[in-house]
Amino acid sequence: RAINSYSILKTLYLYHYEYLPSLDTYTRQMFLDPTLPPVVDMLRNTSLVVNNAHRTVHYAQPYTPNLLPVGGIHLSRQRTPLPKEMKQFLDEAKNGVIYFSLGSFVPDHLLPKEYFDNFINVFRRLPQRVMWKTGSDLKHLPDNIMIGKWMPQQDILAHPNVVLFMTHGGILSQHEAISAGVPVVCIPFFGDQPMNARFYEEHQIGVRILFGDLSEESIFHAVKMVLDDPKYRENMKRMQHIYNDQPVSPEDSLVFWVEYVLRHGGAQHLRPASATMPWYQLYLLDVVSVLLLTTAAVITSLYFFIKKIFSSLKRLINSNGTLSSKKNS
Repeated sequence: RAINSYSILKTLYLYHYEYLPSLDTYTRQMFLDPTLPPVVDMLRNTSLVVNNAHRTVHYAQPYTPNLLPVGGIHLSRQRTPLPKEMKQFLDEAKNGVIYFSLGSFVPDHLLPKEYFDNFINVFRRLPQRVMWKTGSDLKHLPDNIMIGKWMPQQDILAHPNVVLFMTHGGILSQHEAISAGVPVVCIPFFGDQPMNARFYEEHQIGVRILFGDLSEESIFHAVKMVLDDPKYRENMKRMQHIYNDQPVSPEDSLVFWVEYVLRHGGAQHLRPASATMPWYQLYLLDVVSVLLLTTAAVITSLYFFIKKIFSSLKRLINSNGTLSSKKNS
């Protein structure tokens, strides 16, 4: 909880004091409109926020009425026939297929030769076939490896012979893996990828390997762990059923709510009051301050009241003692 608090506070600071000011400057430079309101004011006037989360699979959290999760909206509902060579490679894989892709943002062709050697040596030791999306033109590969600069990821993951997805942990790949029910070995690099990798481990639907820890043995150990332990596939299949069990598709939900906002003139009634609150009110700091001051005032008053009572009692005792001494004299 302490780490979460630090992370949230740091994110809020960077968002409000670095990101928004730079975005505001960039916007004014691009549009050259002196009447353009500050970006923060435009954000407060947002009618609908659409994000790429999934309501029942991702971490449970409260959603305001104007926040719409549409995770999986990019998923194709129709399977496209695979190229003949790929289909044959998948269909004939008696021991299953491992699909390996680090996405489109990681230029794996710039990575050192040792990186490729480690993976090739691991794949050579496995009975499974491997489909590897890579920008590198690798030579002298084992017969169980197929490479390509582009591969239809969703259609490959949907094939029943795919037993493992080796991924960089991007959010779109996460949706695709869960929707297809394929467990993962995650190698995160930046952005949301480390968090997504921890998500896999927490739900026991995959394992992660840090890039700095990559070696032939660490890769082999991670792959064998997921392939040999049925809990990863069982947990992922269970999550797949939860993921796909929705009353309406993300596309239909998005269309409805966008039209709803248009029908109701911006749907300001969906906007929570917190959208226009100052930060100290949003986080109840004013209420906490009043409570602390009130508590401090009560404690201080009690302190002086009790002190005065004891002082009075002391004077009374001293006075009675003096009178007794005079009588005895």
